Amino acid sequence: MKISEQQALDLLEEGIKFMEVNPKEALQYFIKANQTVAEYSVRRVKILYYLALCNYAVGHIPLAYAILEYAQSIGTIASQLTFFVAETIPREDITMVDLFRKELENSDIDLSESSNYTENDFNTIY
Repeated sequence: MKISEQQALDLLEEGIKFMEVNPKEALQYFIKANQTVAEYSVRRVKILYYLALCNYAVGHIPLAYAILEYAQSIGTIASQLTFFVAETIPREDITMVDLFRKELENSDIDLSESSNYTENDFNTIY
């Protein structure tokens, strides 16, 4: 069931509150927001960013990277779809995703497993 943009933002805000205290609990909020917001929503990039950040925090780094790559592609598509719409993806959301992705690419972390993940894996707590 899809929910309103505001409801997705509310879930995002709740997840952000839990991030520092308990990233694994915060994941539940980000997963719910990701599952229920429209596929090419302008909010989806930010939701995916926080989903990746939480997965990174709990040690699922290849999954975090896969989510970031997906977020980048969603950002590109959503930008094209919203070209004539007043509401577009905030530039800082795209920048956050890009910087985090590049940070992981430039690290010594093995990201080869990231290609094994699908969008369905993004909504699973490991």
